[in-house]
Amino acid sequence: MVPYADRRIRLGYLSSDLGSGRLRDLLPVFFFSYDRSRFDVYTYHTGLGGDTTPFAQGVTLREIGDTTPEEAAEIIRRDEIDLLVDLARTPDDRIHAIMQRRPAPLLSHSLLTVRRTCDVPACSRGACGLRTLLYAVSSCTVLYLPCTSL
Repeated sequence: MVPYADRRIRLGYLSSDLGSGRLRDLLPVFFFSYDRSRFDVYTYHTGLGGDTTPFAQGVTLREIGDTTPEEAAEIIRRDEIDLLVDLARTPDDRIHAIMQRRPAPLLSHSLLTVRRTCDVPACSRGACGLRTLLYAVSSCTVLYLPCTSL
C-alpha cells in the first residue's frame, strides 16, 4: 500500500515572522509553488500582530500567537498535519514548547532534519512496518527514514 495515496500530504509551517519581516515577503512564493493536487499547506503564525494577509490566499493560515502551547498543538493535531516544520531563524522558546507536544507525526527544525515521533511501543524495535519514503516537497526533497534508522 502506498502511503497518502488516498489524500494529499499535509504540510504545516510554524513561524513568528509571518506578520512582518523578510519571511513574510519571501515565503508566499515558496508556499504557493506546491503542487495542490499532492499537498495541502498550512501556516501557523505564532507571533502577534503584523500583516499576515499574503498567506491567507492559497494556504490555510492559523493565528495561534495568543494560545498556550497545548492549545496550539491541539489546533495542529485537528488539522492532521503530516510534517510540521519550524521556520524559526533563531531559537524560539514558544515554537519549541509547541514542538515538544508532538502535534504531528513528523517534526522538522529544517527541511534537512526530519525526526520520527512515533509513539507505538513496538516501533523502537522496527515492528511498525514503516518504509523509507522520499517526498518531493516543492523544489526540496525531504528524506523520511523509518524509526529504526534513527
